[in-house]
Amino acid sequence: MIIKSKRPKFHFDFGFIILCHNDNIDSLKSTANSIKNNYDGLPFVGIATSKIDKDEMSLMKEVCKVYKGGKTYTSLMNKGMRHGCKTWNMFVTAGSFIRPCVDKKINHFLEDDKDVIFPIVDKKTDFIDCTLNGLMIHKKTFNKVGKFEEDENLQMCKLLWGCKATEYGCKFKAILGYQIF
Repeated sequence: MIIKSKRPKFHFDFGFIILCHNDNIDSLKSTANSIKNNYDGLPFVGIATSKIDKDEMSLMKEVCKVYKGGKTYTSLMNKGMRHGCKTWNMFVTAGSFIRPCVDKKINHFLEDDKDVIFPIVDKKTDFIDCTLNGLMIHKKTFNKVGKFEEDENLQMCKLLWGCKATEYGCKFKAILGYQIF
């Protein structure tokens, strides 16, 4: 569903979860620097895969707090939500540049903690096919709905989580023009 909102703006707290699916230190640095430059003071964490070696993990920890997830995207997302901001969390993949003022665009569409926000990219307007870059979920909602299934099939995992989220009363909101990079 595509929504155009005329709601007044309100302040919301959020943080970033950087999904380091390739365990590349340079990709993490690039994304972390764009967050630091455009969102000074906002919290962010990096989530590496379980196959990362000790030396690479040490280098990543020099950039930001980094935690070890599993082998799948959803395992990284689950670990990120566990260690992310206490309110809203935006997923981004390592290597992405985060534009300034994305929060101002999102702010127009937030109604409550049960909103699941994601950008429309390549005409994909449904949660199952949406990009992970810019997917935003409130931690309270994630804790109530539960973790994503940890499987290689990301679309199936999002479908299963989306069904549980719908039962909980979540609204999925695809936003046009809110690409983060």
